[in-house]
Amino acid sequence: MRSTLVAAIAIVAGLALVASSGASASRAHAQEADASIFYGFISPGEGGATPLKVRATISDVTCGTDEVTPLAGGLGFYVLTVAASSTKAGCGEEGAPVTFLLLSGEVDEGTPAAQTQAWGPGTQRLDLSPVPDATFGTFVGELPTGPGFGVMRWTGASATPIEQAAATIPRTVESISYFHVSTQSYRVYAPGAPAFVSSYLLVDRDDIVFVRVR
Repeated sequence: MRSTLVAAIAIVAGLALVASSGASASRAHAQEADASIFYGFISPGEGGATPLKVRATISDVTCGTDEVTPLAGGLGFYVLTVAASSTKAGCGEEGAPVTFLLLSGEVDEGTPAAQTQAWGPGTQRLDLSPVPDATFGTFVGELPTGPGFGVMRWTGASATPIEQAAATIPRTVESISYFHVSTQSYRVYAPGAPAFVSSYLLVDRDDIVFVRVR
């Protein structure tokens, strides 16, 4: 499971480079087909199960469905191609709102994700969850019963001080790490350590982090 999570992070990093450089053959193919590729982590929320599939709809027209790869901590990872109207009638036009459904079975009508995004050709990262952002915010996800690592998602507002966000975790936190795709590096927060040790100071909405607890 840990190797699967590492692979997912590698995919995130690779797709981020595709989005910024425009040099990838995959993106070139997507643009030729006028497709929009969405990818990211899926959080089931508190007490929920990881969905099996994710489906994209535009005005109730199904424009793409793909499987979800389960990861540690109850999270999932997806890569989903959303068709354009030139490929399927009623699908993507520039700026059209895309709704995402999280499916738990073959006959499941799906639970709408709280997040939506405008359609556009190219590659976009969008982390999904059926849980709307909390008013004050909290980390959601699973932690080990003993010492170890867990994967969690921040549901609150962007630019929340890390000290406030960490206080919502009901365990003794040793470190919180966030992989920053633009710089291809980890930002780390270590409670109680000298200020210069910590580089992860503000938490943004839907940040996926690795939490080490005692």
